Amino acid sequence: NKTYTILYTCQSNLNKLISHLETNKNTEHINNLVQTRLKKESCNRHETEEVQSSNWKIKTRCYHLREGDFSWMSKISHLQNIHLATSELLNWLSTLGGGWSALGDSSQYAAQQCFAVSVQQLCLAQKLRYPELIATCWLYTALSLIQLDRRKEAKRILLSQHPTVKRYKNQRYLASLYSATVFKYNATASSLKLSQIVVQ
Repeated sequence: NKTYTILYTCQSNLNKLISHLETNKNTEHINNLVQTRLKKESCNRHETEEVQSSNWKIKTRCYHLREGDFSWMSKISHLQNIHLATSELLNWLSTLGGGWSALGDSSQYAAQQCFAVSVQQLCLAQKLRYPELIATCWLYTALSLIQLDRRKEAKRILLSQHPTVKRYKNQRYLASLYSATVFKYNATASSLKLSQIVVQ
């Protein structure tokens, strides 16, 4: 009396195996057939039962497959695509804004374009909701405001972003950008005898 232990995922597969066992007398063929049914599937529950006849007995363990949450997967994929597209656009805007910022000290038109680009970056960063990225874009905006001689607004931004910069002090680029922007503000403020920002 042969005993076969198999794993199956649906009743139809088990029925096919039983049919083969009842009609086929070739033991080697049956063993091969049983081995092909040995599939280990991810599951959250299983049931064990026995099926037997006078010549053979099968111990079965039925695995119930987890059904994929396709609705949630679709939502996550959509959000991921938005994130990737937004990140790529931010990279392009950073390149463009950097070019305008380099010309902003000698050209008011370039400074205005730099300000417009930094505002676009800030809007995109707020959609992604990364505090350090939002703070970086605020500093870009402050830098362009300094070039446009709108120092009061620039100072207000720098003071408001200081707690965020301290919180993410391990972000070296953010810290260095803040220090550079404050230095630029203090350099222009001292020439106009305005109050400077003291970084602690």
